[in-house]
Amino acid sequence: ASYSIILAREIGISDVDDLRKIAVGALLHDVGKRFIPPAILNKVDRVTPEEREAIEAHPTRGYAELCSSNELDFGQLMMVYQHHERVDGTGYPVRVAQPEIHAWARLLSVVNAFDALTARRPNRHPASPDSVLAYQRQHAGTRFDGDFVECWISAMTKA
Repeated sequence: ASYSIILAREIGISDVDDLRKIAVGALLHDVGKRFIPPAILNKVDRVTPEEREAIEAHPTRGYAELCSSNELDFGQLMMVYQHHERVDGTGYPVRVAQPEIHAWARLLSVVNAFDALTARRPNRHPASPDSVLAYQRQHAGTRFDGDFVECWISAMTKA
């Protein structure tokens, strides 16, 4: 959520209500992981196709659970549903491309990847922030929104 607010401010979002909504959407984005067995989430070895299917269902499961809430708006729901979509249309759960991915979901995709890759996971050591920023720049315009990546790099490299 903190990273989301940093990037939101960097791209020019200053409305306090929008920033609050982005923070809440970021906090809830992985709620669908509650339906993935811990043995899969904590697996050290490569996941099977069936396990990959369970993992890739988490945005849809989270969205379905939250969409009946009257407390979340469309942008927040799209953060939950679309945070693994890629701007080139190769993400999941439905493989939509940039024009169809909500801006807040594109924002979350950048910071979620940074957070995930710099964190310790059961199957790998954390990557350095510099190497992750380089990876994100390399995949700007394919996996990630290029403008958001450049703003994120700017925010993360300010003295």
